[in-house]
Amino acid sequence: GMCTGLDPEFNLWSSIAPYASKLVSDDDDGSTWETILAEATNIGKTLIALPARVDRVLTTIERGDLSVQTPLLNMRVRGVERAVGRLAGVAAFAAMLIAGAILYGPEPGFGRLLMGGSVLPLAWTMVAGRGRHPGQR
Repeated sequence: GMCTGLDPEFNLWSSIAPYASKLVSDDDDGSTWETILAEATNIGKTLIALPARVDRVLTTIERGDLSVQTPLLNMRVRGVERAVGRLAGVAAFAAMLIAGAILYGPEPGFGRLLMGGSVLPLAWTMVAGRGRHPGQR
């Protein structure tokens, strides 16, 4: 698209054809069969070793020793854990504030204590929320 936008008369295939034919003629010196034979040998070796490798993997799974590294998943789980922790802090703040407001009438001292104490989970939530978020480096 860029080539024809710059020069509408440009033919990409006629420009590439000499290089492609040279590349094909250079590969036609008998090394193609050697390459095919080498690749077939490698595939054969892999196929012969495959049952033993599968057996090792299955044995590892059966023993429970298989571990899979998932750094992105781990990072997201940590983010969810932080979010749940912040939510718990907000719930504690709200519960203490509402309980203090309800108890302020019959027990003003205890109500004030609860409302004042509700600042602690609020402050903890605000400080805990400053951690790195998932996806940040």
